[in-house]
Amino acid sequence: MIITVSEKAKYNLADSKRFRILKNRISNGISTRQDREESLLRKILEQLHSAEISEEEKPRIKELRELVTQKLSRFPSAILDLIHASKNPTEVRELISAGKTKTKFIALFEPQKAFGGKSLFYRLQENHFDYHYRRLWHWEDFLAAGVIDFNERDESGRRLMTILLQNRDQRNVTRLLKFGDFVSEKEYELTEGTELRDFLNYQPGLDEPTIYELVNDPKERKREDYPEKVAAMLADQADTTDEESTDSEVESSIYDLSSDSEEEEYPGKISLQNRIDLYNEGESGCENLALVEYRGLHFKKGFSLEEKERIKAKKFESEDTFSLAIKDPAFQEMETHEESSSSSEEEIESPIKRRRVKQIKTKWKETEKAEDDPSKYKTIRSFERLSFRLMQQYIMAFKGLVIKGSIQSVYGFPSAKNPFLSLTRFPGKAILYGSGVRHEKIESIFRNPHYRRFTGRPKHPVTGYVEVYVFDPEYARKNSYNRDILYSEGKISLKQTYLNGEGERLVIAHIPKRYHRYRFFIVFPNFSNKLTYKKWKEKYGLRVQSKSFEKIQKILRSPDRGEERKKKYLESLLKIAQWMDKYCGPRISEWIRHSIFNREGKIVVHDHPEGKLSLDPFMGYRHKPTII
Repeated sequence: MIITVSEKAKYNLADSKRFRILKNRISNGISTRQDREESLLRKILEQLHSAEISEEEKPRIKELRELVTQKLSRFPSAILDLIHASKNPTEVRELISAGKTKTKFIALFEPQKAFGGKSLFYRLQENHFDYHYRRLWHWEDFLAAGVIDFNERDESGRRLMTILLQNRDQRNVTRLLKFGDFVSEKEYELTEGTELRDFLNYQPGLDEPTIYELVNDPKERKREDYPEKVAAMLADQADTTDEESTDSEVESSIYDLSSDSEEEEYPGKISLQNRIDLYNEGESGCENLALVEYRGLHFKKGFSLEEKERIKAKKFESEDTFSLAIKDPAFQEMETHEESSSSSEEEIESPIKRRRVKQIKTKWKETEKAEDDPSKYKTIRSFERLSFRLMQQYIMAFKGLVIKGSIQSVYGFPSAKNPFLSLTRFPGKAILYGSGVRHEKIESIFRNPHYRRFTGRPKHPVTGYVEVYVFDPEYARKNSYNRDILYSEGKISLKQTYLNGEGERLVIAHIPKRYHRYRFFIVFPNFSNKLTYKKWKEKYGLRVQSKSFEKIQKILRSPDRGEERKKKYLESLLKIAQWMDKYCGPRISEWIRHSIFNREGKIVVHDHPEGKLSLDPFMGYRHKPTII
């Protein structure tokens, strides 16, 4: 083995004379400058640890290692001096962060007076670090100060990384990688059949490197952004707890919103309004009119993977929609007189669901006919019918009514679950609900799109979907209630908070599948660096400013952890959903309008008070109207 000190000073350890010369140089001082000597000693030590050696050379190698390690331990260390002087930890960390301690390595495996005669490695082991030292010093303190030599070897010739891998210490392996260490091929082989192998093989995307490949790529390690990339990938791996497979990035819909149907040109607004006026004046029916409503559903944590994949199937099929009450296992079946069922009830294939729908609707009709009794419910306000009281409570006191179950205990419904289906005339509002941002505070429900810090891509881009229902206006009026119209007519009272433009329509128990016509998926966009702002805007149709795009991208890709980062992350998800509300909602509405006209010759209309229809949606009132 040849030890190279400089180009002119090379020592063959197989030669006894050259070995003695090198040993004497080390003992007497290999350089007159202290910083130069330390650098040369570390260079020698690295060669002694990394070279392949013969059995004959082992005693000489061991002797030189011990000599070099002993010499290195005598060099002063700012951190050791401060620890030995029992300085305040905050003061020491300030010096570390200011870079004033990044000059001297601390021997990992040599006993130190500052650590009570123990080595730094001994003290850093969780089980051996007594209360005093654990409270003051952590791995990050020494790693951040740059005083740990990753290539230093113990008596058996092992690097710190090797020891940690053999100990299955993933937490500290992660720390070393974060601060610039790597995993050699031989060290990688040590992890076979362990969780550490899975950790090193973690891959944030199919076209991205694994952790092992990244930390061992010489070109990547030389890049200025390498520390940020490693930190981002390690943070992604730490946050990966969902066993569900990664979603493929589907389009925002199973329909192409980029082009409208080509069969017919959509009529002008005046021509359309003339048709609606004929209906409003009683001169024609509503055969050529359609009332469109949207319902946003989130792939919350209760969704099974099988159900999710069924919904995402490319071939769309209309299906009956039932309220939670109809699906309730605790539904209280009651004996009812056999009466003829409505045509919509006859269409229901399941006898149990058909019976339950009929039972809920029967109970609702009783509520519609029942007079309200303010004294019974301990309120000042008296309602025209009990059904209006129930709907107002549903809007303003949802939790008490259908979460705590007062709809059953107080109103006598056969299920404590929600008997209503809540729709909206605004597709953007449905997107907000389906995206999950309206549920983010309920951790048992909210499914995080889980943006990868390393790639900027969401692991679960599809977080929900929007169902589209196309009603006959007469059917909708007989079987549902427009919240804004109820308020405008004085049927219910709403606090200012609830005059929020939700555009809500309540349907009782069931929507027949013949009205279920379209489905759009809600896709959180990719914020990868591979997509320029211009391409990103064109791909997702979100016409936001470049500064807004870059701000969100920076937050989503930040390797930071903790509550502050979580807060900013959730705020970013809300902002993205609001962008989809603003820009995707109108696109869906426009596409639906053209599609229905071109396929069926029908005009999309909206409910207005006094039984009128209009091209424009009724926006409701921002204050209580005057009821004469």
